[in-house]
Amino acid sequence: MPSKSADKRYTKEHEWIVLDGDIATVGITDHAQEQLGDVVFVELPELGREVVAGEACAVVESVKAASDIFAPLTGKLVETALDGAQGQTALDLYAGVGLFSLPLARRFAEVTAVESGARAAGDLRFNAERAGLALRVEKTDAEAWIEQLEAAPDFVLLDPPRAGIGRRMVERLAQLRPPKLALVSCDPATLARDLAGLAGAGYRIERLTLVDLFPQTYHLETVAQLAL
Repeated sequence: MPSKSADKRYTKEHEWIVLDGDIATVGITDHAQEQLGDVVFVELPELGREVVAGEACAVVESVKAASDIFAPLTGKLVETALDGAQGQTALDLYAGVGLFSLPLARRFAEVTAVESGARAAGDLRFNAERAGLALRVEKTDAEAWIEQLEAAPDFVLLDPPRAGIGRRMVERLAQLRPPKLALVSCDPATLARDLAGLAGAGYRIERLTLVDLFPQTYHLETVAQLAL
């Protein structure tokens, strides 16, 4: 274990890495690569593991990505969000490191995952290659990508940040009219706003599922499944 004199580097949102000479204990941080050198991103992080500079270690790009992977109910979240999803084409917006993209690629012939973060998009590509899955990864804003989309996919999965998908995304979905949507939200207020817009565009809520990923906190994930 690192000594008491080890250097603990904090970043925003309690991301951290502990350094003790050439050895580090990895927390939840996108700065580990900078601190350790040639670190390889892998699919599943291992909190608390000690690694040396240059060794392949498990790192994710953010607290959200790590919590998505580590929470005991993550499997249930994915299962719920993809329940009933079928067809040939799927679109994963705000894809992160591929929590939903990889399972989608096992169900659909064509999957496009859109993620604006460079590190997360890189992790997603690595994860897909490691899993032997074929999917298209686009490093761009979800709003910009969907604006240029000409045909609606059979299924759209949206896992936006706390701000939600917003008016621009709702309006574009209303124009494209994909038959099935799954909206994963971590904020009830923005979810209510976005659902109201989608309902006004003709979508009906088929099911709402609450998933308590962080027990004894106010954080709550909601999966809304919608159809035309």
